[in-house]
Amino acid sequence: MRSIFSEAYISNRGGRDHNEDYTLSYSTGDAFCWVVADGLGGHGGGEEASRIACETVVRSFQSNPIVSPDAVQAHLRNADDAIRREQQTRPGLARMR
Repeated sequence: MRSIFSEAYISNRGGRDHNEDYTLSYSTGDAFCWVVADGLGGHGGGEEASRIACETVVRSFQSNPIVSPDAVQAHLRNADDAIRREQQTRPGLARMR
């Protein structure tokens, strides 16, 4: 099946010396997942938090490619849990958001 979607990403680093935003997408052919995360600058590790969030949501979607409010909520919960685990194992990133 040929996708009817094309995608492009534009991001602004918001006056910082580096961009902390992250985007990722995945398609099963029948279902699509697009994730955009805005790493919060000034907290240290915003770029890590946004990357972890996007990668975790896509992995969660790959294991359960259902599009429903409950599934989306579960994917986001998985991302939040992954960020919190990383905060605990890497004290230098304890404030990442």
